[in-house]
Amino acid sequence: MNQAKSYEYIDRICVNCPGSLWGAKSICRIHNKSIGNITSCEQWDRQLILLNLMMREMTRK
Repeated sequence: MNQAKSYEYIDRICVNCPGSLWGAKSICRIHNKSIGNITSCEQWDRQLILLNLMMREMTRK
């Protein structure tokens, strides 16, 4: 995944994730590394699936 896409997910998903610790350094407790160094995450995948399902449902109506 490209870095721009990672930052998009960080802005939308990581900010609300209970595994994220925000402070002087932003750390992900799930991956045990800086949030800026994460290139893929199960939470990102879940959110993409939910978004796709919502979009599909909206186009049916």
